[in-house]
Amino acid sequence: MDRFFRPLSVACLAVVLSACSQTSTSQTDATPQVSSAQPAHGSDPVSGTPRANGAEGKPADALACAEGEELLFGCTIASSGKSVTLCSTARTAAATRYRFGTSSRVELEQVGSTAGTPTFSRTPLMFAGDTGGYAYSFQHEGTTYALYSVSGRDDIARAGIAVINAEGKKVADLKCEPDSLRETESLDMLRATQQWPSDPKVDRASL
Repeated sequence: MDRFFRPLSVACLAVVLSACSQTSTSQTDATPQVSSAQPAHGSDPVSGTPRANGAEGKPADALACAEGEELLFGCTIASSGKSVTLCSTARTAAATRYRFGTSSRVELEQVGSTAGTPTFSRTPLMFAGDTGGYAYSFQHEGTTYALYSVSGRDDIARAGIAVINAEGKKVADLKCEPDSLRETESLDMLRATQQWPSDPKVDRASL
């Protein structure tokens, strides 16, 4: 009899221990786990929020609008991969800055001036077929650079930089890559730029 009950006791003990082990595992699994996820690259290690350009020793984008500036127009040029930005710190043509180049090098920069004739213009563009748009422009060493955006019926949408010589002839058209155009959505800014002077040379250039 003793030899009969001894294996039975061991088996019962094993069943009891197994049940205890399952209960313990169930209680452990119900405990909330602490996340081990790390902040995204380029984020603050404490708050997880993105760092500003230039953090971690990275060079800031040379074409990006500075603090306090608002982007009026920006895109990537399809033929070269270079970019253009037109930024403003206020709602006047005098407080406007144009930059063209790459994220590491500005190749052409034009800054607004309060002296004499306003540096920047905004010319409305009207075409047949419910098509129209606008062009921000300025002159540099006798050449006019017009940043234009046109849209209309049948999904017409084009934008770029038109280069106009001193005689008023369009000599180059640097088109923006599709879907790369960025424009201000501020109604106050749009109303303000509509008060800027227009440029007859741009109006005649058939953008």
